[in-house]
Amino acid sequence: MNITDRMTELLQARGVKPREVRRTLSNACGITYEAVRQWFAGDTANIKNEHLMSIALAFRTSVDWLLTGNGQRDFSTFKGSAAAEPLHEDAPRDTTGDEYFHRDDGLIPIFGTAKLEENGYFESVDFPATPENGFVRITSVDSGAYALKVIGDALQPRIRSGEFVLIEPNNPYITAGEEVLVQVDDGSLAKSMIKIFKDKQDGLFHFFCINGAHPPLTIDESSVIKMHLISAIINPSRYLPA
Repeated sequence: MNITDRMTELLQARGVKPREVRRTLSNACGITYEAVRQWFAGDTANIKNEHLMSIALAFRTSVDWLLTGNGQRDFSTFKGSAAAEPLHEDAPRDTTGDEYFHRDDGLIPIFGTAKLEENGYFESVDFPATPENGFVRITSVDSGAYALKVIGDALQPRIRSGEFVLIEPNNPYITAGEEVLVQVDDGSLAKSMIKIFKDKQDGLFHFFCINGAHPPLTIDESSVIKMHLISAIINPSRYLPA
């Protein structure tokens, strides 16, 4: 079994249909379908470390297993200080046990706009929402996935104004270094923000600022209402009106 065979095995184990394997890989790695097609045609030398890391993170495996087949293929949970659990219970779910299922229609609803304030906060998004704002063309392994349009410069250069973020509320596999949407209760009203998850220790969540303009943030677990994984940043060209 070679590396592309293992990629196929992994994605099918995660519920991806055989005909969608290459497209799903291209979305996960942020590269063209043609580039992935060349991998499967034998040009595996063009598979970069960053591609392997993206695949391993998105589909819960290790780079070592992808490269060699050694070690454990499936990481069903992340344990220790890097682990965090999703706190949103209202999003649409289609789950069995620890697995969450692939959404392969290629259209993710846009549930609203994140108009960022200078401190990075924005008005909280209520759930459930009606996707009256259109869609973005991208697939997701979470059947409850949704998108937000980001307005403002507070997250540049990582996320530019006008881009969309793909959010997977049912994905329980959040690990250190990933962007997350966090909704917090500051005592008067709920606010949302986009941060980099660092860890959770002793009942405290620790986050980094995306652009480095603000110091690291520590939030008591009791103040965190929701935390959703941001699995992709999407160009405006993928927007489709409702």
